[in-house]
Amino acid sequence: MIAALKPACKDYLWGGTTLKEHYHKQSEKDVIAETWELSCHPDGQSVLEPKNAPAMTLAEYFEQNPQAAGTALAQFEQFPLMIKLIDAAKMLSVQVHPENGYAYLHEKQYGKTEMWYIIEAQPDAFLYYGLEKEMTKQQFAQAIQDGTLCDALHKVYVKKGDVLWIEPGTIHAIGAGIVIAEIQQSSNVTYRVFDYNRTDAQGNKRELHIEKAMDVASLAPETRRFDFAPHIGQCPYFTADLLKVDGTAKMKTDGTSFHSLLFLKGNATVSNIKEQCEAQKGSSILVSADSGEYTICGKAELIVTYVKENTYKIGVDLGGTNIQAGIVDENNKVVALASRKTKAERPYQEVIEDIANTIQDVLTQSGIRKEACKSIGVGCPGMMDSKNGVVIYSNNIRW
Repeated sequence: MIAALKPACKDYLWGGTTLKEHYHKQSEKDVIAETWELSCHPDGQSVLEPKNAPAMTLAEYFEQNPQAAGTALAQFEQFPLMIKLIDAAKMLSVQVHPENGYAYLHEKQYGKTEMWYIIEAQPDAFLYYGLEKEMTKQQFAQAIQDGTLCDALHKVYVKKGDVLWIEPGTIHAIGAGIVIAEIQQSSNVTYRVFDYNRTDAQGNKRELHIEKAMDVASLAPETRRFDFAPHIGQCPYFTADLLKVDGTAKMKTDGTSFHSLLFLKGNATVSNIKEQCEAQKGSSILVSADSGEYTICGKAELIVTYVKENTYKIGVDLGGTNIQAGIVDENNKVVALASRKTKAERPYQEVIEDIANTIQDVLTQSGIRKEACKSIGVGCPGMMDSKNGVVIYSNNIRW
């Protein structure tokens, strides 16, 4: 299927009218801060609008047609990604996102890794990205209380085409005068740290989540340099490519994943031998995983997003104090971690059972199905019969 997606619209107090006036978004709300262009999240679902069939939510469509989502989606317990357009007419709050384990424990959702692609930026537009220098928790809390936190944040001036990658724990805020395409994990967990003492129409200040933010925030400058070439962004939950079309681009879905096409400018026709869909600036089009070959004809710039079919490995560190487990992806990047106390005085059968429980913890926190994990490696101190997989002697766990 090739069909347009109708987004869920959000009218947060920092939004503007750009998405209405220039990106063809329709809403009864006075402002549109965000449009959730591709979303199966219960807080805002996008709606599929086929030409010759009834409209339905994207979640309903994929539930009824799993082959349209693609085989790569089977590795996740829940739909893994969300795509938004954001119009920051005013500053967004200073905030931070938790990683999967913390978010699942406290919110029963997953954490949030996200990517920003700057579509528009007014002269001197900036955003906050991490800290300028390292702080202690006490200094961080004092800066929040004093209202001086922004002085401690790293200010980044941005222009069209810039890409920023926001890992969980990175303190950040989008500045005024910026339009962004945001591609992220499917999560609505955000911990607000500071909101400039703003009030809503009823005179109420928005809720802050300082204690939780203190738990998850990285209080050191963001020094990592992310390079996903040839992609503009990639993680276990999504891969995003920038595509510029001037004429005809030949594309293909192979059953692994749907393609999401988010048009940033221009006009084009998306079609295969069965269907076609017209696109303009702001259009969001779904190409199902079973569509096969299709073309994009016209002059346009767009972001193509899809899900890779990854395989994962589980590592377990069995120590005298803790059992620790982690899942890594194909690039050996840690996706999630979990731990339990070893309680080494127990019979070995109970310790082994808790190894299994810790592995289940990390699977639950990551949202990855065990079927997507191809191997488990266990490290244990002491003497081992590696051929038969037997611990012969280990002093600190008394085996």
